[in-house]
Amino acid sequence: MVEYKAYVGLDVHKETIAVAVALPGREEPVYRGEIRNQRSSLRRLVRNLSSHGEVLSFAYEAGPCGYGVYRELVATGHDCMVVAPSLVPRKAGDRVKTDRRDALNLARLHRAGELRAVWVPGTDQWNSSADRILPVTCWPGFSRSERDPGAGDNRTAKPGCGTDSTGEVNPAMSRTG
Repeated sequence: MVEYKAYVGLDVHKETIAVAVALPGREEPVYRGEIRNQRSSLRRLVRNLSSHGEVLSFAYEAGPCGYGVYRELVATGHDCMVVAPSLVPRKAGDRVKTDRRDALNLARLHRAGELRAVWVPGTDQWNSSADRILPVTCWPGFSRSERDPGAGDNRTAKPGCGTDSTGEVNPAMSRTG
């Protein structure tokens, strides 16, 4: 297992990202607060945590915000893992869920090697017509075309639901047709 300077747990939301850092060893992770969910804020966080160019390892739960955070962190030269929320170990009876607790727990479990990554599609797979169905709304201030240059209209019909093989609505196949 590769040893990183720090293991960073992120709790990602549309407007903010909660940040917790676990250093190698046995100390408790430290909550570093929240940052805005913007490219400039992520890059500033990376600069602050890796002041001498050390490689960091980030982890966050997959969710409706997509993979923009993953791609931004990997582009800066650091490792990032997207984990399925259903596969994150939880203590029995732990029902309180806050951004701070989630970030601290992700940092702690990531350092311990207890998290399993999910597959992150590359930009070429993301640009396929079937993936254009989901609107990506979690990068405030960026239009869909900037995030996903190959994207079309968000209202594209789902293939197989009254559409032909190209994704166009076919009245003969549509229930409402």
